[in-house]
Amino acid sequence: MNEIFAKISNRIKDAKLSKTALSLHKHFKPTRATELERNFHFVTELYFANYPNEVLAILNKIEEIKFNGNHNHWSFIQPLLFLKCRIIKDSDNQKVQSIVKIIEQTVEYSKNELVRSVNLDVKTRRLQGEHLYYSEIEKCVEENNIEAELNYRKLQFYGLLYIYFLGGSDKFPAERAKKEIEETEKRIKERCEL
Repeated sequence: MNEIFAKISNRIKDAKLSKTALSLHKHFKPTRATELERNFHFVTELYFANYPNEVLAILNKIEEIKFNGNHNHWSFIQPLLFLKCRIIKDSDNQKVQSIVKIIEQTVEYSKNELVRSVNLDVKTRRLQGEHLYYSEIEKCVEENNIEAELNYRKLQFYGLLYIYFLGGSDKFPAERAKKEIEETEKRIKERCEL
């Protein structure tokens, strides 16, 4: 997978992103949470900087990482799989459904009934929009804290993708999530230009 980062570093014009790609080329290991987190932030930045081909190249490799019960690692993989669903949703619905099925299976992965119960409870709360960042974003806007606002909007973006691709809930329908995804992405791109 690391060779992808080397190729990407040569194709992108942004010096900071290119430097990160080279670092990931040298150090990335899908078994280390810190490197998965760096990759997560890198892919997110690439996506909002309009490098769709590079993002998809990385996401195709990320998709090969199998869930092994480590939710700490998976917390950086799952949102990227939803990002891949967003990118390919109009061209490969069968692949989207396959990715969604994999993600849904991770909720019930544990043989421990208590762990499964907690996972299902978290999923329910997330689908109801309880893990979104409206108040935090509003506070950042009021304080004109653009960096923090962007960070919360990106988390919001991934939370909305989760809701949309897992079908939403009565409290937070998938159609609402779809609309808010578009608005959130637009706002992030506008704020990135400042």
